[in-house]
Amino acid sequence: MAAPRIGGWHLLDLIAPYPSLRKLFLQVIPEKYVTPVFLKGAPKFGVFIEVDVNGNIIDSWQDPSGKVRFISQATDTGDAIYIGSYGHPFLAKINR
Repeated sequence: MAAPRIGGWHLLDLIAPYPSLRKLFLQVIPEKYVTPVFLKGAPKFGVFIEVDVNGNIIDSWQDPSGKVRFISQATDTGDAIYIGSYGHPFLAKINR
């Protein structure tokens, strides 16, 4: 999950169990129109966590301003962490 749930009813909850219906939905309405609607309605908050091999949380980083959200990848190079997002056309960098 790249964004927190905002509660209430959501179209995705209705069509989630039906892959054929989801596919039809995206054939009728192209994804390039659907995705911005879902992104716009998501909370402005970014968060990602670092876990060890056993799944224990080591650290977490949060951005309550929402400048970096929809985080889909974080790569630690030792001196910095690079953050990728499907919702932004840039990489964010956190210096260690």
